[in-house]
Amino acid sequence: KRWKTVASVRESFTNVIKLRFRETAARIWRIRADRIVWGNTSWMPSEIEFQHLGTKTFAAEPDAIVEQKKINKAIDDGQAFLLKKLKTDGHFPSGFRERYPLGVKALGALALRKSGLTRKDPILLDLTNQMSRMSLDKTYSVGLYAMFLRSMSKFKYTKKMQDIADWLCSQQRGEGLWAYPAGKADLSCTQFALLGLKAATEGGARVESKVWRKSLDWFLKNAERSGGYRYEPLRLPKNDPTTGSMTAAALAGMKICVDHLPGDKGRSRTWKKVSDKALAWLGQRFVVEMNPGKGSRHYYYLYGIERVGAFYKIRRIGGRLWYATGARHLLEFQLKNGAWKNSYFEETCYALLFLNRASTTGE
Repeated sequence: KRWKTVASVRESFTNVIKLRFRETAARIWRIRADRIVWGNTSWMPSEIEFQHLGTKTFAAEPDAIVEQKKINKAIDDGQAFLLKKLKTDGHFPSGFRERYPLGVKALGALALRKSGLTRKDPILLDLTNQMSRMSLDKTYSVGLYAMFLRSMSKFKYTKKMQDIADWLCSQQRGEGLWAYPAGKADLSCTQFALLGLKAATEGGARVESKVWRKSLDWFLKNAERSGGYRYEPLRLPKNDPTTGSMTAAALAGMKICVDHLPGDKGRSRTWKKVSDKALAWLGQRFVVEMNPGKGSRHYYYLYGIERVGAFYKIRRIGGRLWYATGARHLLEFQLKNGAWKNSYFEETCYALLFLNRASTTGE
């Protein structure tokens, strides 16, 4: 019962085996957490497993298997939670409602639409009518609004889609990124701006090629040496680590831009090299239990993984079936009321969008 320190874990999270412990005859061990990287994580000591390897190597993890009927039930239960929480005045229970009224409404409506509500459902039609009277003023909100409208119809809202596209294009910064729109530009706002522009063009709006070029050029020139991406340009790396969520955001953003520049073979070749390296970074660190590099923004990260899988048409990330692995995790941690993560509205929406493979089709 002599306790020994076996290893220390620092900020550079990875699921690649890096630590080898000295051989010992001790039969009792203790794990001591010297520092919690993210205080809201649901990490539990029981999740750590020690294996006596000797000279053997780790066996490959078997592919995750999840029954579709269980996924369908999880989606139905999540949808029921959102419908139950939807207020009679059309508001969802979110702490972001005051700052992003349009965005919260659009996110909830998108999750409901992707979870099975039809285009003619009275609830979605009422939410659509409410949003049509709201102002375009926040990047997240406007991007989500375009995504929702695209899910409702391909060409019915072309005029509104053009208004959305024009607003988003007017907010693009000189380097090709987007901000809230106040403050500094970042990859998260940029991701939702590009998602919004993608949805708008699919809905009949026109966007000039220079918008896509400026954004793509930034992504191609500003990856970290490792291949990953950070949240905010020019910020100190120690305060802004390379993360799974932002690397997924960059991969999605690059793919959207490349798809809208079909004749640009030079940029396409460079994109292939940069995206391959970013995919490798993501694959080396791929887990579904947390956001690699940070820990927080867990469900936001999973929705980002869903976009990467859909946009790049890949079944595996880091050798693992990303959808089955993520779905198994989400089913395990769904609450009895159908929600996720302490019944938070946003996390429940992200979980539903992942389970529904929301980015696979615009329909």
